[in-house]
Amino acid sequence: MPPASQDRPSNAKATMASTLPAPKQKRSQLFDFSDTRTIMIKVGPDGHAFCVHIEPLCLHIEYFNIALNPSFAAKVYKGGMVLKDTTPETFQRVLRWVYADKYEPAPAPLDNGNEDDEKEKDRETKYEKIDTLVEMDSSDQQSDSIASREDHLDVLDMWIHGAIDDYCFAEKYGMPELKLCIMKAWQACALRMYEAKWVPDDSVLLKAYDKLCVQSPLRKHITSWFAYEYNFAVYETALSKFPRSLLEEVIKIISARLLSRFRGEIMAPWENWCDCHEHKNEYERHFCEGEQRREQIIQAAIAREEEDAQMCYEILSQKLPPLLTQPEFHPPEPSPQPHQGPPNDGSHQVSPEQADMPQKNGSRDEDESEVPI
Repeated sequence: MPPASQDRPSNAKATMASTLPAPKQKRSQLFDFSDTRTIMIKVGPDGHAFCVHIEPLCLHIEYFNIALNPSFAAKVYKGGMVLKDTTPETFQRVLRWVYADKYEPAPAPLDNGNEDDEKEKDRETKYEKIDTLVEMDSSDQQSDSIASREDHLDVLDMWIHGAIDDYCFAEKYGMPELKLCIMKAWQACALRMYEAKWVPDDSVLLKAYDKLCVQSPLRKHITSWFAYEYNFAVYETALSKFPRSLLEEVIKIISARLLSRFRGEIMAPWENWCDCHEHKNEYERHFCEGEQRREQIIQAAIAREEEDAQMCYEILSQKLPPLLTQPEFHPPEPSPQPHQGPPNDGSHQVSPEQADMPQKNGSRDEDESEVPI
């Protein structure tokens, strides 16, 4: 991942962000371990063995729900199952999500402020013990910064490639809830990398193109992100290594971006939050958009370095009861009443002949204006 010239966010903000838990949507289905049966699953070319409960597997993974049906389950229970095309690390992360509803492909990127602060404190105390003043060579400082940057890139690559592997597993074995969870984590990571001025690597796009389906939301997001942040000076001849179909797709997006760059028609891929989510209905989409707006409020509070960010998050995390509002009451409009003259209090006597005469509409001034001269 080639870094840009600007620096990363401060460690204080990264540390503050790491202390806030991300809002999590509750699962639609839960298991109570009433079924204690287990099955042995051998994963990878070396056959790493996992002893897993059957109930959560069938509840959250469609492949196992079909494969472990009663018709031929006895043979499967006896010999176990083999997943050669999956790494043990990927399957371990999937099982963690199945059991604990927690997903983390690797240590969170751009979020190692605690480790950096501890290293900095250790370095300061180390040099405070030295009585004589020793000036550090500039070459040593440069080598330390390069080493820390390489470590950071290693963590970032582990996170990105782990997320792609896990999403590929969720696509192949039928795990829509895990796909949505990975997609949200990926979008949050992409937004933070964009704010830190990191650009995606072409190897990420090539891996997504090789392992994910054509209609995969994650593949579309990575392709749009790469085309949106494409820099000819950075990548140089990277496009020459792409397959023809992928090259056509990337060039199409780049052309649209260049033509409408100043008109604002092409938005960043992380601005349309729910476009890459496979929501079942509009209710899930509105709920997801509300969670994202709440997260943006928290991030804005963190950016302003407010001390009440945790309190703000707790307030926003509370589920408010539904508003029991009654329908608005609109009284009926009064019907038009016939014209009534001034009340007769006895001061003005009306003869029976005048009462029988038809009354003229309009005021006295109108009658006088109609009199011809």
